[in-house]
Amino acid sequence: MSRIDLPQTFLHIGSCSSGLASNVMTYIAKGNSALSVTVTAISSLAAPIMTPFLIKIFAEAMVEV
Repeated sequence: MSRIDLPQTFLHIGSCSSGLASNVMTYIAKGNSALSVTVTAISSLAAPIMTPFLIKIFAEAMVEV
């Protein structure tokens, strides 16, 4: 991976939702698992629309170094 690809990689990782780890941590901490799973489901359903939208917004704001 070249240095130029690194900012794009961080942009994609930051724009994508990842709820599995939070669900596991909520379960281990004896938190509200139902709420965690519900928020993860909503986030996963919104991801196909929001991810390209967020990448477009953040990529336009990037400053070339």
